[in-house]
Amino acid sequence: MISLGRLLAVAGLSSTKREEIRMTQWTYHITTHQLPPSQCKSKEVIECDQSGGCFVHDVCQGEGAEWLASFLQEKGKEGWELVQTEYHHRELLCIWKRKSED
Repeated sequence: MISLGRLLAVAGLSSTKREEIRMTQWTYHITTHQLPPSQCKSKEVIECDQSGGCFVHDVCQGEGAEWLASFLQEKGKEGWELVQTEYHHRELLCIWKRKSED
């Protein structure tokens, strides 16, 4: 079996870069967000099934997609990366991560 350090050395990474890869620490953040009211008459803006698959459709001139894009961009500017999201009763549960500053 080959060690991680040896594998990274074979890949041509410097010892400093190898140390950085091995030592990355993450901070996690969990948030919940109520979806904005839908203006669509017959369809939801975002629908998800029980297996976790979500679909965006019939977004009424982009209202739901604009909200979602704005929300994701705001968190991205703060340095957060979306790891996973779940949808339940018009609410999003989001799990975020970013590198620890320690």
